[in-house]
Amino acid sequence: MAATPWDLVLLDEGHAARRASQIEGEFNVPTLLLGLLRQMQMMSQARSFMILSATPMQTHPWEPWDLLQVLGEGGLWLSGFHVVRRFYEALASLERGALPRSEGMALARILAATPHCPPAPASLGLPPIDDADAFARALRFLPAASRQDAVRWLRACSPLARRMHRNTRRTLRKYFEMGLLDRPPPTRDVKDDPFDFETAEEREVYEAVTSYIDRRFDELENQKPGKGFVMTIYRRRAASSPVALRKSLERRATGLKAVIAQHAPDPSVLDIEDAQELEDLLNVKLTSALPETPEEARAELVEVEELLDRIAALGALDTKRDRLVARTKQLTEVARFVATAFRLR
Repeated sequence: MAATPWDLVLLDEGHAARRASQIEGEFNVPTLLLGLLRQMQMMSQARSFMILSATPMQTHPWEPWDLLQVLGEGGLWLSGFHVVRRFYEALASLERGALPRSEGMALARILAATPHCPPAPASLGLPPIDDADAFARALRFLPAASRQDAVRWLRACSPLARRMHRNTRRTLRKYFEMGLLDRPPPTRDVKDDPFDFETAEEREVYEAVTSYIDRRFDELENQKPGKGFVMTIYRRRAASSPVALRKSLERRATGLKAVIAQHAPDPSVLDIEDAQELEDLLNVKLTSALPETPEEARAELVEVEELLDRIAALGALDTKRDRLVARTKQLTEVARFVATAFRLR
């Protein structure tokens, strides 16, 4: 924010720029990232933004519109989400051939407040939108063969259509066929490589962690349905690597000590990856899975510290990592052989 205004701010993982509370009316409760983008836009700290995400996600319907506000959109469209909802509900009614007069007039008012709206196809024969009553009447009585053309035009008027671009693998393949890309998108050939722990020490640690997770999951679920799902983070860490599991358990131990001391857990001790996964997948916070009483926290802390001691005793042992390294070397050798053979041809 203190720098010279930027020509372009390029944001990856853009799905993380969202409302902290996923409630329609909570426009003024952004995450830190969305709040920063809003501040930059409001202070003219960037001439333009490009917001990217390659993460498949289930968004709430207002989330793309929050990002449109960062891109400079506003006016009637963003005066309240009810305007957006009414626009798309009217399109659905038009598509069915059941557009009420009030919805048709609402479309006319929204379009009148929409700059850069492309002109309606002449084939539709629609009157000017400043005559809302006539415009609504014409839409309502469009022949069935013309309704799809009208819906396509109306969708093109939405700021979302102008600002958001979605590229699928199919789109990229089409671009390659048209000569717009110099190579096709890669084709993934995914092959499972089943893995089981190859040493008794690793197996015993994994089973001890699994027992802890399962028991704690049930206890938390009994306190409040849905609360136990936070423990799935530790199961994923256990399947990842001893280092990842150790770091997550160390952070949990820090949170448990805060409960014992009757202090609020410091969010800074939480793993950003943990917190983001929970927000994206479960819409809960990591701190919500901590015990509610110091006595409960002390009992769990003893178990967590025992697990940490067992992980420390593994030292550098990590047969999953060793399998990955060996497999990577094997694939590298195959690729080198194929490349050499191709050059010889």
